[in-house]
Amino acid sequence: EQRPDDIDLLGTANTDWQDEIYEETISVDQSVSLSGKILDKIPTRFSFGHTKQPGLRITSEFERVSSSLSLNPKFFDDHLKVNVNASLNYEFNRFSNDGDSAAALRMDPTQPVYDEDSPFGGFFEYHTNGNRNSAPRNPVANLLQREDKSQVQRFYGNVELDYKLHFFPDLRAVVNLGYDNSEGEGYNRLSIESINGYSPDNNA
Repeated sequence: EQRPDDIDLLGTANTDWQDEIYEETISVDQSVSLSGKILDKIPTRFSFGHTKQPGLRITSEFERVSSSLSLNPKFFDDHLKVNVNASLNYEFNRFSNDGDSAAALRMDPTQPVYDEDSPFGGFFEYHTNGNRNSAPRNPVANLLQREDKSQVQRFYGNVELDYKLHFFPDLRAVVNLGYDNSEGEGYNRLSIESINGYSPDNNA
């Protein structure tokens, strides 16, 4: 169906909306391990790792920091073996909405990303007198005006005591104690200037 009246709605920009929401990224994954003996007696191993992966979308991000420590001393002529293991990990995520990829395909390429006269944080949006309508939303604004973040910290470990009886070496007593604790928090925050939460009465 031809609608010549809609020609006046076209802009003058040449926007590649997919290029605007996607980016080339470099991921970092590094780790180090150290092993030896403390005081020349206690076998020890320590490892540390760091991973940072920016997502393909301009606001997606993942980062993880991990560390672990292992101690394996022996006592009483090797009759008592002690294994201590502890790990501390941290993870951070910033999420992006999969729907913005589809929005980038639907959005009019003749419209710009930014509009200095826009009441929506300087982003171009289709609206009538400050009221939103059913037209597609600016996918760049959808990403940059929303913060969907979470972070999790986890500590876990165990202590194992393995005792071989002196008077009966074939008999062993083993005790294993473990601990695991995770703490996390997150939020999904939308800018008060976003058209997705805009209200002409209170701008919120």
